[in-house]
Amino acid sequence: MNVFWRVLAFLVALILCLPGFLLPISTSVPAPPWIILVLLAIGLIVLQFSRPVAALEGTLIVCILAVLASQSFAATPAIKDANGQAVPGSIATLEEVNLNGTEDAHALTLMLRERFHQDKIYIYGASWTSILGIWLIQRCGGEQGTGGNLPACGLARYIASQFWQLLQK
Repeated sequence: MNVFWRVLAFLVALILCLPGFLLPISTSVPAPPWIILVLLAIGLIVLQFSRPVAALEGTLIVCILAVLASQSFAATPAIKDANGQAVPGSIATLEEVNLNGTEDAHALTLMLRERFHQDKIYIYGASWTSILGIWLIQRCGGEQGTGGNLPACGLARYIASQFWQLLQK
């Protein structure tokens, strides 16, 4: 095997090892499985110098095992207080929600108010979602829902009204 193919096989092996190397940083996989997978990956990278094809096949298997481990131990981290302790009775879930505009966002606030038995829902937005939040406050801020008013401070209402007037011009 010439030098070009050896270097290419080595680079492919390094890329295939990334899921294993990222396990302790980006997943909740416990230490023993990821340590074993990382040690296997390192051993297979070293093996690249003597048996590149076999090492590449082994590295592919380690990559697949790392991905499976990351999915098997997938979890949402607990909500923690200022001292870093898990808040008793807190709920931490990861859910995908598609919002197509202020109507969906309003429906989401109503759903959250009902789900968590709260009258107030605080809206946080960055970039485009801040614009949706302003529109939501403007369009639904004074509306009486099943749980009361959607709260907004006076400054937010003022900014929303000014923004809304600009859009209507």
